[in-house]
Amino acid sequence: MTGGPEVRRREPGGRAPTVRRAGAEDSVSALAAARFTPLLWTIVAAAALLRFHALDRFSYWLDEILQTYWLQGTWSFFWRSLRADAVHPPLDYLLDRFLETLGPVDWVRKLPPACWGVATVAAVGILVARRMGPVSGLLSASLLAVAPFHVRYSQELRPYSLGLFLLSLSLLALECFLRRPSTTRLAILYLACLGTAYALYLAAVVLGIAAAGLLVEDAFSIETARRRAARRFLLFSPLFAMALFVAYLPWWSVVVEAARRPAPIAASPVTWERAGRTLAFFAFTAKDRVPLSLPDLLFLLRSAGHADLLRPDAAECISPGEAGG
Repeated sequence: MTGGPEVRRREPGGRAPTVRRAGAEDSVSALAAARFTPLLWTIVAAAALLRFHALDRFSYWLDEILQTYWLQGTWSFFWRSLRADAVHPPLDYLLDRFLETLGPVDWVRKLPPACWGVATVAAVGILVARRMGPVSGLLSASLLAVAPFHVRYSQELRPYSLGLFLLSLSLLALECFLRRPSTTRLAILYLACLGTAYALYLAAVVLGIAAAGLLVEDAFSIETARRRAARRFLLFSPLFAMALFVAYLPWWSVVVEAARRPAPIAASPVTWERAGRTLAFFAFTAKDRVPLSLPDLLFLLRSAGHADLLRPDAAECISPGEAGG
């Protein structure tokens, strides 16, 4: 007998499944699936080690000092400060306020953000594994575990770590709901989405875009149950959004008032140089620059996405593949 075991691949449109020989890629996927949980826990443990290490290394910077100052005031002063600042929603501040009743030292206040960061690594790994397979899930969790930006902001007394965790949790909750709809899973999804909106404005915007893309993709899934669940959710999504908006009304007036304020400084013009500079912030090189121009990088990403679409099973991920993977 030659070759690996036979693998039947489901074809769209009700056609008979094709039979092919399993190769190295299938062996890797099978091994990753069998050991996914212990490998993910190993990655999460490494992420925890990076995020909990030397929490007292950096002293507070201005925003952290202001946040601590607000946390230590009266409840009236606390709410006045948040409404006057209005840069972020109040959820993270409220959680930190409860921790403040224990009289923590500076590094202890950074424990919750570090916990949110570690939990984000786990949530992203599980989400990607459910959508794209265990290998992709483990790779995504590994990259996020060692991402310098995420490690840094998981050690900061600010809402960013919590916002990203709730964003990832919301997408994972949506994936679980589409996989097996239930009232309990819908309630968890609702609370996770509401928490995201109350934690970080930008996270709520990204959640809306990512969730819409996920729903549209699953609306054309070859799995009947998932396709039906996605289309039904899209049909009733205005009611879901309205329920979120009603629960957000206590903070909505603050958002509207803050949006009417004049910008403190004039916005920089949108140019290729500015875009390249922004991209350079994510380039972990010795110099604050990228080796290629921004158009070159975008072209390479797009080319990689098209090449990825040549795989037989890539049709299920056309939209992320088109964008570059």
